[in-house]
Amino acid sequence: PDLIIEILSPATVQKDLKEKFDLYQHSGVQEYWVVHPSDKTVIPYRLDADGVYQLVRKTPFMKDELIPCAVLGIEVDLGIVFA
Repeated sequence: PDLIIEILSPATVQKDLKEKFDLYQHSGVQEYWVVHPSDKTVIPYRLDADGVYQLVRKTPFMKDELIPCAVLGIEVDLGIVFA
């Protein structure tokens, strides 16, 4: 896939943030979003030219913000997502 959206759960957070992160990066998934449902935040990563994930910005996207999705060419309204 070109985009993966991972919704964290307390039971699998370490696996999601390390093992899956490395797997998706190695597999060339262009965008990887990590959703923290309890905080209502999203941390998006994009592959750079060297195939390494980079943060889209230094701070997480918060509820009520628009988050750009380069792969789909859209913005996602987190206010609707977290409603």
